[in-house]
Amino acid sequence: MVTTTGFGGLEGRGRVSHKGGSGEIVLDFTKLPIFDVSYVGVVDDAAFERYLRDLVAVLDARAPYALLADASRSGPPSAKQRRLQADCIRDYEAGFARYCRGAAFVIDAPLIRGALTAILWTQRLPYEHVVVPTRADALAWIEPRLVRH
Repeated sequence: MVTTTGFGGLEGRGRVSHKGGSGEIVLDFTKLPIFDVSYVGVVDDAAFERYLRDLVAVLDARAPYALLADASRSGPPSAKQRRLQADCIRDYEAGFARYCRGAAFVIDAPLIRGALTAILWTQRLPYEHVVVPTRADALAWIEPRLVRH
């Protein structure tokens, strides 16, 4: 496992859960430089916006990290949420390009894979990414990217 310091105390936030609607998004700051995000069910727009603020907060640490985004238990994001995600990527593109070493998306449902494709049609990711079926596959893809940097 890759370890590092320099996340400005973000590790101390522990696990943060943004609940709303019939789901939640859980962000685990304790595993940095692997930023582990799990999506469960479908959240409302307010919870999704809180999640995006926390996603961007990692950039403030100005340290390399990788994203493990587990959508294996997710429901489909709304059109508004897809637009918000694309806008977030666009608005913070320079920071994501500089600090994010890559993202591994754990997705096994075609509907969720389609939602990711729709977001990426609107706004390309400024870092390497892969879609894999398991968390183990995600970690195997992420770890070498953190060691290189």
